[in-house]
Amino acid sequence: MNRDLIHLLLVEDDDDDVVITRDLLMQEGTQHFHVQNAVTLTEAFKIIDETKPDIILLDLSLPDSQGWQTLARSLEYAQNIPIVLLTGISDESLGIKAVQEGAQDYLFKGHIDRDRLVRAINYAIERKRSELDLKSYRDHLEEMVNEQTQELREANAQLHKNDRARAEFVSNVSHELKTPLASMGYAIDNLLKGIVAPLPDRVISYIEMLKEDAQRLGNTVADILDLSRIEAHSLKLDPVRIPLKRLVKRTVDSLQLQASEKSLTLKLSMNGTTEFADCDPQKIERVVLNIIRNAIKFTPDGGSIDVSFGTAPDHHDFFNIVVTDSGIGIREEHIDKVTDRYFRVGEHIDGTGLGLAICKEIIELHGGSMTLTSPPKNQDYGTEVEVLLPKSSPPRVLAVDDCELSLNLLKAQLDDHGYSVSCCQDGSEAITQMDTLDPDIIITDLVMPVLDGVAMIAEIKSHPAWRYIPIIAVTGGVLDITKREALEGFAIPTLAKPWNREELLDLIESSVFGMQYLNANHPQRGNQ
Repeated sequence: MNRDLIHLLLVEDDDDDVVITRDLLMQEGTQHFHVQNAVTLTEAFKIIDETKPDIILLDLSLPDSQGWQTLARSLEYAQNIPIVLLTGISDESLGIKAVQEGAQDYLFKGHIDRDRLVRAINYAIERKRSELDLKSYRDHLEEMVNEQTQELREANAQLHKNDRARAEFVSNVSHELKTPLASMGYAIDNLLKGIVAPLPDRVISYIEMLKEDAQRLGNTVADILDLSRIEAHSLKLDPVRIPLKRLVKRTVDSLQLQASEKSLTLKLSMNGTTEFADCDPQKIERVVLNIIRNAIKFTPDGGSIDVSFGTAPDHHDFFNIVVTDSGIGIREEHIDKVTDRYFRVGEHIDGTGLGLAICKEIIELHGGSMTLTSPPKNQDYGTEVEVLLPKSSPPRVLAVDDCELSLNLLKAQLDDHGYSVSCCQDGSEAITQMDTLDPDIIITDLVMPVLDGVAMIAEIKSHPAWRYIPIIAVTGGVLDITKREALEGFAIPTLAKPWNREELLDLIESSVFGMQYLNANHPQRGNQ
């Protein structure tokens, strides 16, 4: 645009106003104008198409358009041309509305001199130019953002693809390592047992070193497999209702030897709670093992580790397991990171940095939480790890025995450990009350009047709603072949009279709850 000559379209049907406006624009000055006049909006649109004026002076009242509709139509038709509204009504609010609707400026007829008119025209042109430049910049910026967003989407998709490939590779490699590790562990155990031949002490020491390394590698493989399952949201919990107190005690007991090798004092304190938790026993045991092993690892020789178990003081619906050590502790800047994946800290860094991260995620999958404090309250050094796990209602046990003494003993022992026990003195009575009592476990004598234990078991196993209820058979003598085959066919474990309490509780947990860690697969017995 030639800044000394402005092409102006005056849209005005009043001859006097046209003359006045032309005269003002034609007066001598540094700014020159080429003025075209349109008396209707239709004519104005035609001129706009033909000449593309630099600016439009617009009256709202025209023969073919009236009021704000005139401005709206003009703004829509001449989107890139600045419009200054001419109005004969001296009302500031009308002018403000015009600007709000999209005009660049407004002028009151009869109150205009050349300087004011020219200044309004130049300002309107500059404002419109700035507005168009800004719009162009925004459009360009939006285009750039869209392009970069698309690039990011593509990069993110490729990242997810690579991540899936990595996870699949890690998972496949880990699975491939499990088989030879299991074979190595089996062979090492057999060598240590002397199955091949008696071994010299020096050879045994080397083989024991191999066993420790194989177990360490097995733990690493298990961590990696669990991590890949967590990332794929496929880590499966196999929850059962267990007395968590006994699990914690067994786990602590299994680590006493490891602690004593460093002259560490490993103590367990437990309150009298006999409540239960719905959890995956193997995974929760692994969490407790990992936390205490970490405490053993980072506590200098001669130190102490205290494990407490009970009801959480501030959360009565939760158990809390607290492990407090007198070890080297965790620096303040690291305390929030030690449960992050792959984060490792310490003077002698080893391991994958996955242990605590996986522990935390396992606990959270159970609806609990894990927190670390270093140093613990009222200590100058060391670390405290607290695990919270939700409680659940106790399992319902149906005890069936015609011997009142045995029945009372069984009930007393199970009551002491938090089970909810109902009693029947005959198999037929038990069958009648099955739907009402809805037991989680059945413990039954085999020799009873009316309906004996074997017949009762057969009837329960044939009922679709009852067939999967775990059953333990109690026997006071040697079973004949018929009863033994029946129990073996239903995979019913037996408890011999007289029993001791620990034997009873262990059988419930190992046979009924499927807690395999009580058997030969216990991590401390070769399957770490």
